Amino acid sequence: MFKDIGQHKIDPRDRAVKLFVLTTSTIVFALIIYMVLLLANVIPTAESREYQRRIRRGQEILEILDMQVVEAGFIRKATSAQKDIYMPQLVLQLANSSKKKFTQIILECRFSRGDQFICGGRSYANEFEPGEVRRVSVKCVESGFTGAVIYGIGLEDARQGLEYEIVLKTEEISVIALSDSLTFKLL
Repeated sequence: MFKDIGQHKIDPRDRAVKLFVLTTSTIVFALIIYMVLLLANVIPTAESREYQRRIRRGQEILEILDMQVVEAGFIRKATSAQKDIYMPQLVLQLANSSKKKFTQIILECRFSRGDQFICGGRSYANEFEPGEVRRVSVKCVESGFTGAVIYGIGLEDARQGLEYEIVLKTEEISVIALSDSLTFKLL
């Protein structure tokens, strides 16, 4: 009438199927947990680790290279149409306070008013030795095919002032070094 429960034999196929289902469901559950953590940025990816490394390196470079705006204002240029244009210009002082030599530093400046881009300029500092202090000017002049192309704005726009943002690029690192307002002052 009563069967001995311990004596009941399980078919090996049933045992294999149950083991397969248990293993598969465990793997799927682990993958779901991994994807959730990955999407929540708990587990850093190689790209996010590289991004974080670049941010740290950019901050280190900003601490090493001291940058100050010495002069800021506008240069008046006469054009062929007897109308003056005013070109924004910044004079920066760079100081290398490290014991490391920088082979190339690029300073890019973007002049704008609100969200409207006005003009941009670029300057280079090559072979920047440890302890060296250098003045660099950044203005809206770019080299063109036929020579220098000067960008500027009218007097009324210049009197309203501009905002500027300086991006420092070196060692394949790009970081915003300074940003401020540029008030009307003739240089």
